[in-house]
Amino acid sequence: GGESVTQVCARVAGWLDGVPGGAGRLVAVVEPDVVRAAVVHATGAPLAAFWRLDVAPLTVTELSGRLGRWNVRLGRPLDAA
Repeated sequence: GGESVTQVCARVAGWLDGVPGGAGRLVAVVEPDVVRAAVVHATGAPLAAFWRLDVAPLTVTELSGRLGRWNVRLGRPLDAA
């Protein structure tokens, strides 16, 4: 069971699209699959890119931007955050 990649990506995209403008800084501690889904959505990459993203454990991925235009910074170690 569990969610398919399509379902995870849709759920994460819905959450990202629902973040209100001017919300300030938000922090989410999530599994690597959620990071992959967020990066796929933020970059507009095809769903097939989900499996091509290697998300190291215990790293920081930042998405910044507004109005649906995201910038992505991947994989900084926690101690550099």
